[in-house]
Parts: sequence; structure tokens; C-alpha cells
Amino acid sequence: MEHTPFGYVIVDGRPKVHEMEAARLTTLYSSYLLGLSRESAAEVAGIKANHTEVKRMLQNVHWGRRLPTDHR
Repeated sequence: MEHTPFGYVIVDGRPKVHEMEAARLTTLYSSYLLGLSRESAAEVAGIKANHTEVKRMLQNVHWGRRLPTDHR
């Protein structure tokens, strides 16, 4: 794997969920769904990323699957 995506670590050559970063992603999604801007949601989640990186995180379907379904 050339680049390890945010929320994952490589263990024994395989990607594994990094629980603390996964929790930050959940906070990012929740904050954004509550109406914060992408940048503000990232700041609340403790994620240092630019506008484009945050957009990609929010559009990543693999990360979105980890969210509870009660955020409607």
C-alpha cells in the first residue's frame, strides 16, 4: 500500500482500523451532518486537513459505513 489512508494503520503488512482516528472520523461526519462547515467539522474532530482532504474524507464510502444509522 503506497499511502495509508487516515483511520488505518499497517499491521503485519495488512491495513487495520486505527480506533482513535476512526473515532475522529465519526466526529467529523457527525459535526458535518449537524451543519458545521467542512473545515469547522475537521477542527472539532481534531483532524488537520485542508478543504479538499476533508471533502474526500466525507465522500469516502468506506468510512461512511462506520457511522451509526441514526444520523438522519
